[in-house]
Amino acid sequence: MAENKLICVIGATGNQGGSVARRFRKAGFRVRGLTRDTSSPAAQKLATDGIEVTKTDLDDLESLKHALKDANVIFSVTNYWEPFFRPDCRQNASGLGISPARFAYDVEYQQGKNIADAAAATCDSLDSNGFLVSTLSHAAKSSQGKFMKLYHFDSKADIFPFYVREKYPDLAAKMSCIQTGYFYTSFNILPDSYFGKASNAPTIEEFDL
Repeated sequence: MAENKLICVIGATGNQGGSVARRFRKAGFRVRGLTRDTSSPAAQKLATDGIEVTKTDLDDLESLKHALKDANVIFSVTNYWEPFFRPDCRQNASGLGISPARFAYDVEYQQGKNIADAAAATCDSLDSNGFLVSTLSHAAKSSQGKFMKLYHFDSKADIFPFYVREKYPDLAAKMSCIQTGYFYTSFNILPDSYFGKASNAPTIEEFDL
């Protein structure tokens, strides 16, 4: 029965994760929303909807393992654009001599890897189709090498599905890769959700093109 099932939602305070958390809650699941800031308004709203909100750091593998323990379903969505636009990340990228786009790839790749490693640790408790991951196609591979620096695609696809398939075949057998469409409403939110966060429009150099 659904009321006995636990779904852990990574990215629960975002658009995708929040929608998934609420939908599964309405279906009778126990829902654990993972977030690094349990005091945020979005996290507090989830709590009022009957969702367990758990403080979790995607950069901390042990934190993830603890949060995902005994999950029957895991939904995962990662965020490339946050490290791309964050001022401290841009400074770190400059110090490393790489573009913000490449830096954001490295951050999302490592966080995705941590999620996969943590999910593998609780694979036995997952339902047969219990590892649901929001991802994108691998631009470099899909284009046969024509598009080599679409980092916001490849940082997801390099983990989901390729890393999981290579390292964790049992987890891969329970994984479904979800690619959401692009709608007119997406265009409406982009200026505020992403590009409006930068003091100036991103340059070609920042995208490493």
